[in-house]
Amino acid sequence: MSVDALLPWLRDRGLIVDNVLDLPGGLTYEPLVRLIAGVTARECTIGAFSYASPQTTLTRATIGRYCSIGASCQIGPTQHPVDWLTTSPIPYKDVFDVQNPARPFEQHDEMKPVTIGSDVWIGTAAAVMGGVTIGDGSIVAYGSVVTRDVEPYSVVGGAPAKLIRPRFKPAVVARLLAEPWWRYDLVRTTHPIPWRDPMAALDAIAEGVAKGLIHEIPPVRHRITRNGTQFSFEKLG
Repeated sequence: MSVDALLPWLRDRGLIVDNVLDLPGGLTYEPLVRLIAGVTARECTIGAFSYASPQTTLTRATIGRYCSIGASCQIGPTQHPVDWLTTSPIPYKDVFDVQNPARPFEQHDEMKPVTIGSDVWIGTAAAVMGGVTIGDGSIVAYGSVVTRDVEPYSVVGGAPAKLIRPRFKPAVVARLLAEPWWRYDLVRTTHPIPWRDPMAALDAIAEGVAKGLIHEIPPVRHRITRNGTQFSFEKLG
């Protein structure tokens, strides 16, 4: 399939991409998802209305809905052992294709899964290390290196990333977590939402749901895999 034919084919299936997609291990997603030029997604699951910006690599990541991932981010990068004799991968991987059957390899999980909640913004050039969970509504500052879990609605930054401040006051956070608005399709609705005021926005969403003007995102997931120039597609539900 040519690139000119492939991109509309993917868009019809709820995946918007700007060029041919690198999908080692495949991608599971809820439509709509956007992966801008140069994104690599390895064994990932991405929720509806989330996007990743150019030259970002996503590895074994489960990403919620309405997430914004900046350019040149590394989500779940390969991790080398730091307490072994060497940080080189030669004890557990045939990096140089020597093919020596007499030498056993050690076990090392170099790609630990990452969990990112919904409504998370990860700034440009940030790194989120394997094994980390980032809570709903959090913000990761530009160029940060996240090595530990991040509580919901936290703003973190630095290398390693540390708490800068809560995103909202505790009462607002409590309500946002109690009423997870990302259950709903707020992209296609015509119901007015006062975006600048979180509490008023939650009231408006509840009103829109009650009036039948705002609907839950359908529990539909798609899986796409790539083998060379061939793509396979599966509807999971």
